[in-house]
Amino acid sequence: MTQLPPLPSLAATMTPFPYSLDVDATLTQAAALMAQHQVHHLPVTRDGHTHGILDAPDLQLAVRLSASDTRVGEVCHHPAYTVDIHAPLAEVVREIGQRGITAAVVERKGKLAGILTHTDIARAFGKLLQQCSGSELPPRPA
Repeated sequence: MTQLPPLPSLAATMTPFPYSLDVDATLTQAAALMAQHQVHHLPVTRDGHTHGILDAPDLQLAVRLSASDTRVGEVCHHPAYTVDIHAPLAEVVREIGQRGITAAVVERKGKLAGILTHTDIARAFGKLLQQCSGSELPPRPA
């Protein structure tokens, strides 16, 4: 019987120390931060604690429908799906799928530690499939 590779941890799969915004930041500031760092999700905080999450499609819709000085706290998903950094990755991924969302905010002792996005999950799954098959994937086209 073939032994499967160990499952990765949430901490090893997430994006650590994500960019974030305060609830009082504007949609313009959120759009600029996403564009500057090429990210599609921003945790939204209030007084240093997770308040919600803003994703690129919702930001684009809010920009079209709202004034540019609208605050992200008014349009973000609240509350965000938050998990402890020690939560089992399989449970978090299953919950993301069941909720039909694209990210979970990861906290350590109640403070923002990372974000697990659908892109992080796809990368980890691809790596796990590669390990299970024992073959190298062809290089990605440039």
